[in-house]
Amino acid sequence: MSVAKELEKLAGELRAIALTYPETYEEQPWGQRVVKCAGKMFFSCDVHEGVLYATVKVPRSGRELLKKPWAEPTHYGMGKYGWVTLKLKTGKEVTRDEMRAWIDETFVSMAPKKLVAAHGKQPAAAKGKAKAPKKISARAVLVCADKLRSKRAVDEYAARGVGLDVVDTAAQLKLGKARALVIDIGRNPVDGIALAQKIDASDKPVHLFVAGVRDADQTRKLRELGSAECFRVAAGDAKVADAVARALTK
Repeated sequence: MSVAKELEKLAGELRAIALTYPETYEEQPWGQRVVKCAGKMFFSCDVHEGVLYATVKVPRSGRELLKKPWAEPTHYGMGKYGWVTLKLKTGKEVTRDEMRAWIDETFVSMAPKKLVAAHGKQPAAAKGKAKAPKKISARAVLVCADKLRSKRAVDEYAARGVGLDVVDTAAQLKLGKARALVIDIGRNPVDGIALAQKIDASDKPVHLFVAGVRDADQTRKLRELGSAECFRVAAGDAKVADAVARALTK
């Protein structure tokens, strides 16, 4: 196996470890793959130009970790809060057990206490299969340019019995008989807000949801819409999924 493929494989394994923790999910803001927990970055790990970059928050073991030649305080002032970035050129510079320990320390240091407690009580394996949710006949459409956000949304909505069609851009949108439209503006706020305004001004009988709202200017523009429910969280967040499911069962 080439070094490049080895690093890609390692990055995937490490993200998979991070995703075993309660209420974690993966997104890809600005082209960088990160695992989030409770809306905040929990673990970042991706390969760029032959180097694996992994970022962890290790207030307890950070001092020792920073003695390694491939470790440095995370930029943008995050280092002073215990964040450390690893820059690995091979998969042999650290062991899986070391990385697992740093990921665990990260989760314990930044996740809400209830999630830390929930992780400690997780069974080794789930017993039996979860009961399938009752399917909702009405469908929803999601406009989202982030593949990872879209995947999370499909899973969250399916858990509530909601069928979700996904398109990347407004140009691909075909509402058909869909009764709910979710626009995640995180990647493309200008186009997303323009689409929301267009739908709001039309007479289309569809519930409108806008997710991924980030700042005051976006909030101000969206408040002018009379029919949209707006959320700062991503479209795949449980809050948005719950709101869509409620709208489709009315």
